[in-house]
Amino acid sequence: MYSRFVNLRLRPAGREIREATASTGLPVRRLLAEWPGDQDELVQCWLSNLPETIPLPVLVHTAKLCRRIENDYREMKRALGLTHFEGRTRWTVAWSAVGPP
Repeated sequence: MYSRFVNLRLRPAGREIREATASTGLPVRRLLAEWPGDQDELVQCWLSNLPETIPLPVLVHTAKLCRRIENDYREMKRALGLTHFEGRTRWTVAWSAVGPP
């Protein structure tokens, strides 16, 4: 299996970005898109703020490494049963276990 990658320079627009960089203008970013050879559409896109001196193979490796880390984290959460964790405090856990007074 092989993939093709496209690397484009762009300036992302948006209200938050424009307000954060009002005096300096919009930042230039790199858009990396993966298009597998056996599929009709692209499957993954990354927006990077890494410098342009980084060669494309290193950028691709870094992007794929990020995806691998995200997948490992998701699998770990599922294995530990934390996929539907609501972040309850002790008080709300005790309240839901006993019921209201």
